[in-house]
Amino acid sequence: MILLYRHLTQISFSGRSILFDPPALKNKHPTFTIWNLRRDGDGVKKWFPAGMGATTGLAMEKFTAPNGKLIKPVSQIRRQVIRVAVNDYPPLVKRVPPDAGQECFGRFVACYENSREDMSANIPPKMFCCYGASLDFLSFLQKDLNFEAYIYFSPDGKYGVYNSSAGQWNGIVQELISGRAMLSLEMGMNSRRAEVLGFAHPTLLLELGILVNNDEHKGTYVSTSWLELSTSCSSSFGSFSPSRNSFSF
Repeated sequence: MILLYRHLTQISFSGRSILFDPPALKNKHPTFTIWNLRRDGDGVKKWFPAGMGATTGLAMEKFTAPNGKLIKPVSQIRRQVIRVAVNDYPPLVKRVPPDAGQECFGRFVACYENSREDMSANIPPKMFCCYGASLDFLSFLQKDLNFEAYIYFSPDGKYGVYNSSAGQWNGIVQELISGRAMLSLEMGMNSRRAEVLGFAHPTLLLELGILVNNDEHKGTYVSTSWLELSTSCSSSFGSFSPSRNSFSF
């Protein structure tokens, strides 16, 4: 901004102009006016305000380019669309049918399902409304990285297992390798997958399941019933489910 100010103060044009007002450079939330040099009705070059800039963005009007072409700024910059592959796996991702208007509200976001057969036949994907912890995290990524997400389900419902005889992956891993998907948020990490995919900081999904014997409380709701030990309850510790890519405790 300082270099721009010095540059403008040393520029002169023939004809009438207006005073350049230096911005308040020490302001924590500075704003500045965008000027466009063009000829007025008499053919004299003058500076005309073409917009305003602030820390929140730019507001522009039509302005004349140096080649004389009239340019109309876009009202909103188009954001890149990132294809995100997911599987139906509560509480990370859960889908429900959309309302009659085919819209999703609140925490729910649009997601799509399309089988290999449907894609081959050019059948449009089925729309659902999805929610879950992974999609909540995705919404934060969208705001921070400024992109739109196209969320769709893996055609075979798998996460990714390598078939050594066929020399090919399935599931979300194959979607990422082929380029059909660019991102996935619920992929369990292992050494084989790490050879073909780039992972963020390694994490483990830990699940805690509590089983309650409801036979003793039929017709009633007991908020502390889960604290009661019952011989009919059972638990598993540290069991790994490859199909669900998660640990269960």
